[in-house]
Amino acid sequence: MKKSLLLLCALLLSACIDVEDFGDAWSKGTIDPALAGKWEKVATPDMPRGDIYRYNVTVKDGVYVITAYEGEIEKTDEPIQSKFLTAGPYNFFMSGPPPKGSLYRYKIADGVFQLYDLDTTAARQFVAEKYPAAQSIDTRSGGSVFGEIAFFSVKTLDKEALKILAEIPDNENYWKLDSAYKKTP
Repeated sequence: MKKSLLLLCALLLSACIDVEDFGDAWSKGTIDPALAGKWEKVATPDMPRGDIYRYNVTVKDGVYVITAYEGEIEKTDEPIQSKFLTAGPYNFFMSGPPPKGSLYRYKIADGVFQLYDLDTTAARQFVAEKYPAAQSIDTRSGGSVFGEIAFFSVKTLDKEALKILAEIPDNENYWKLDSAYKKTP
């Protein structure tokens, strides 16, 4: 299980939103067939390809199985309990196993799988202005060995949290392209 989580983190980098409890959202999630296939990381000056840059995503028994390739060496791992969920205009990849896990915003356009990283500072300000009494979103901040950290996480992925996520504006002030993968034959 630990290896599965490490593989998923390598694939999805830092583009996740932590979720303390998926609640009923997990049972409403589905498998997105568009995620199945072979993917190769798109390298740009801002996003180098890295050592692990090719993936094969299949669905088996209702979960995604991700095979990574480091050079030509296959790195298959345990199936990852993940599902797809829509919140307003956005697609999210929920990664478990429940009750805890992570959300990853993505879209697939013209054969390119794009992952987006939420700017926590902008998102925290959005929630403070539009939803000051929100109970489902954690926007606290605190100190760490790295300095002051601004948190943005989901306490419970309920109607309130989904509404807030759906209403975060779709622009680079909030959602920054984290990585992209092109579908290959």
